[in-house]
Amino acid sequence: MKKIYTLLTLFVASLLSLVAQAETRTVTFHVDDATHLQPVQRYSTDVTLQFDENNDLQVTFGEDYELRRLIFTAAEGYKISSMKKADGSAYSSDYVLEPNPNTNPQSKVEFNGYDSYDGFYVEDGDVVNIETEGFEAKLFTFKGNPEHINYATVNGKKVYMDETGTLTYDVTDVYTFYVYLNDDISLTDVTDADGNKVDYTYNASNNYFYIRPGDFDGSATFNIVTASKEDLRTASFTVNIVNGTADDVDFYRGGKTMALEGTETVVKFDPEGEAEFKVGRNPWSKKLHKVELDGEDIPYGNYYHFFNPKDGSNLVITVDAPQQPVPVKFVFTNEGTEGVLSRLSCDGITYSAEECLFEGFTLNYGSIFYLELNESDYDVEEVLYNGEDGYRGEILTDDEYVVTITATKRPMKQITFKTEAWQHIALEDDWYHAINLTGETTVFEALELPQYFTISTKDGYIINSITDEATGANLLEEGYYGDLRIVDFKEGMTILIDASEFVRDQEMVIYLEDAEWARQDISLNDWTSFEKRISVDKGYNHVMFGEGDFANAVFLVEPLEGTPVMYLNDEKVEMEEDRWGDLVPVGLDAIKAGDVLKIFLEEKDTHTVTYQIADDVNAEVYHDHVVAVESPATHAVLPGTEIHIKPAATKARSAVNGLIVKVNDQVVEPADDGVYTITTDGDKTINIANDPTSSISEITADENVKSYDLMGRRVSANHRGLTIINGRKVMK
Repeated sequence: MKKIYTLLTLFVASLLSLVAQAETRTVTFHVDDATHLQPVQRYSTDVTLQFDENNDLQVTFGEDYELRRLIFTAAEGYKISSMKKADGSAYSSDYVLEPNPNTNPQSKVEFNGYDSYDGFYVEDGDVVNIETEGFEAKLFTFKGNPEHINYATVNGKKVYMDETGTLTYDVTDVYTFYVYLNDDISLTDVTDADGNKVDYTYNASNNYFYIRPGDFDGSATFNIVTASKEDLRTASFTVNIVNGTADDVDFYRGGKTMALEGTETVVKFDPEGEAEFKVGRNPWSKKLHKVELDGEDIPYGNYYHFFNPKDGSNLVITVDAPQQPVPVKFVFTNEGTEGVLSRLSCDGITYSAEECLFEGFTLNYGSIFYLELNESDYDVEEVLYNGEDGYRGEILTDDEYVVTITATKRPMKQITFKTEAWQHIALEDDWYHAINLTGETTVFEALELPQYFTISTKDGYIINSITDEATGANLLEEGYYGDLRIVDFKEGMTILIDASEFVRDQEMVIYLEDAEWARQDISLNDWTSFEKRISVDKGYNHVMFGEGDFANAVFLVEPLEGTPVMYLNDEKVEMEEDRWGDLVPVGLDAIKAGDVLKIFLEEKDTHTVTYQIADDVNAEVYHDHVVAVESPATHAVLPGTEIHIKPAATKARSAVNGLIVKVNDQVVEPADDGVYTITTDGDKTINIANDPTSSISEITADENVKSYDLMGRRVSANHRGLTIINGRKVMK
């Protein structure tokens, strides 16, 4: 087994060595005299390589960035004349730079052995012969007026003439030499030392010229002949502005703006160096009406009027056309598509669609106008301005001007909303645009239905349900930040919105242990328009609530330390962590009328209460104020539970006998209203018997007695719970 593993290791190693070999190429460079070259530099690194005693240099090329290229630089006084393979052939790839004897640079050559797109340009084992020859540095000397010449640039670096007007520079490795003149100076000529004109390129707009050292065999001296532009401006022409001012016109000479003086300006110019001028409209709200040179119209093109004046020429610029109204007519190819026209803008004035379509609508001759079309409701296929396609119109006709619009009305999609509470509903689409409900049935139309509708209520109303009329499917979903959304609807659907006034007409009991609490609050419908904060007292609290109050409730009842323990109808409430890591109760969103919620500092053991009731006794027994115990026998209750016992009233008689109530053989006295109250603090046995010696006239089922609940509302005499009867609190 060990032998097999060793063989596999050797095999893998050999494969890796082959892969490594395939990823590199070794090339030998040879030069007759290595002193003719500076140390060879790896491209984009500080690594340099030296030729050996045989004037050979072995170099490995690879895919790694620092192994791709070499830079060969000739020593001072030499140049590289050629780099060829051993067989005399040259590298064909443009990425291997061959020295060109006719152009610079010649003293530096970049040799590229690998490119990420084309791969290797060299083969393993290639030999490259480098030939060098003596070379004198190429010096250019420029002479001129130092007050006329601003600076020169060489390879992006600025250089300057000295005070004598001389600039000498080594251009051996320079491709282009630029000389910039001052703004008020014009170039007359560039000559050599013998006064012969030399090849150069002059850019009049930016006032510079350049020469290429490669066009010259060796060092040279150049004379820069310049003159003041003002001195060369021996010709002139006149500019006249009609129906406008100088501020309406942009005037350019030599590529730069020139300010005109009023409505008539004499412009001096150099007929040799400033032959071309241009004018345009300022601001660019529309073109100039007409530009004429010596009576000939100058056409408008590429945003300007270009012209070449002669000495004594007359340029007439008409800014605005004469005020001549031209009728403008709109034609709509498809019937009933007039709504595609929204408005028209012309010379800073906006015209409504109604104004544009009014018979007799006109615009002035020469005006340029723009249309705004309703492309939300219409598909625009074509707009023709007097028969021509474009994005704007220009009134250049004396008779009727016709705008032809071809558009198609896009079909609308519909959703129907039905709700009796339409006056109490606020509805928005997914772009927060309000949708006004106009009655119990409202049809919403749009080219594209929104992704969802956001719905809310006002005036104390609450959403009960939102459904599809056809299927009854629920369409209500909670969105971001708790907003209510109508989702999963389709075109043509009818959406039913059931909403009603929010009332708190349900009663439940909250019991809080008599202990030290840090907070004693409950927020019903927290963070909604129906939010209500309840301060919970120690002991029993009767709480009125409405539908959904506990679905959004936040329990802020907190002990000084730890987490409260809750019981709903004597069943322990489970706690779970919320998103912030706090423990919160689970299942309290299902609280209903008559429920009892008890809150303690810690988990409690129950007490046993055993009832022994005589057969002839007609009594009512309540736990926790509101829980009627129909068949008293043995019950497990939490500590602090209040038990209320009272004689039962019937319609057959207006009063009943009193009761004898004993707890663990101790007699309990009733309160003034005849109710016996017992608080559990341990196991108890409760005996209940009739007391033949007494009667309680206050307890009656007389239907004429006025009874109210704790909210002040009239209730029947049979109402269960704590009731106010004739001004007194009575527990039933």
